[in-house]
Amino acid sequence: MTLVNARAGWRNDVTYRHIQGVHSRGRWVLLDAGYIDFGDAAGYRELWVGAGHVLHASDRALFVAEGLVAQAFGPKARGETYLQPWFLFWCRLGERLESETVYLVYVPLDGAGTRQHVLDRSKVELDLGRFKLGAGYAGFRFGGAPWQHRPFLTGTVKLGGAGALELWAQRLPDPGSGSVIQAQVRYSVTLTH
Repeated sequence: MTLVNARAGWRNDVTYRHIQGVHSRGRWVLLDAGYIDFGDAAGYRELWVGAGHVLHASDRALFVAEGLVAQAFGPKARGETYLQPWFLFWCRLGERLESETVYLVYVPLDGAGTRQHVLDRSKVELDLGRFKLGAGYAGFRFGGAPWQHRPFLTGTVKLGGAGALELWAQRLPDPGSGSVIQAQVRYSVTLTH
């Protein structure tokens, strides 16, 4: 099975772009590779590659652990190299209610990097058939700085064999105006072999 994720986010004029491909066979994640940047103004980009294992899989829960290696590049990067332990936990809370959490850690492999914790998402969604509605929480901690975190709202349209399209809205802190809404579009499709 191959999973492809693409996403983009906007707040003011800052954009982030993310693309990821995951290939698995049975309980093994044979390849997880991807790219992220934070808009042209930031000048910071990352490539990562890794593999992992499905530690638990049932109709009610899924737990996946991966080990990734990420390399930073671009004008604002210092050539940082990171080991990234990555975890996904999904569970069905009821007939129509499900939860998903993705958490990763940036562990520097050289003197250029800074330890980071990233709660990519922890969300609960109500499945209404063709649509899902939900709310969640996302945040990060860079070095010794305090956690920066905010709730978000999400809506997903299931596109059948063509995947799923998810829209996020999240209020983020902004030094100039106090806060700003970040919009995200996330698309995923699963290809079976």
